[in-house]
This record gives sequence, structure tokens and C-alpha cells, in this order.
Amino acid sequence: MPLKPEKDIIAVAALLHDVGKLMRRSGYESSHHQNSYSFIQELFAGTHLFSNEEMV
Repeated sequence: MPLKPEKDIIAVAALLHDVGKLMRRSGYESSHHQNSYSFIQELFAGTHLFSNEEMV
């Protein structure tokens, strides 16, 4: 049974927050913002969950 759209958004935000913490703690050499942005772009590319305008 699918969740309500607002619950889907909260679940995605929580997942991305945790991924961001993991990336930050990994010591990967680059800015946190750029790493997160790149990860999100790759993760949602082609899924049609968000429009291109929403991903900017």
C-alpha cells in the first residue's frame, strides 16, 4: 500500500539526510553540498519522481 505523498517526501528526506551524514563522515575529499547534489542527481535520474526544475 503506497504512502501518502507527504509521507513519501519525509521518507526520502530522511534517507538523504542519513546518506549526507555518511558521506560527510567518510572523509571524501570535496564539499558536502556538491557531493549531496551529485548523489541526488544520480539517484533520481530517470525516476520521474521529481521534475528537472525541482532537482535544481
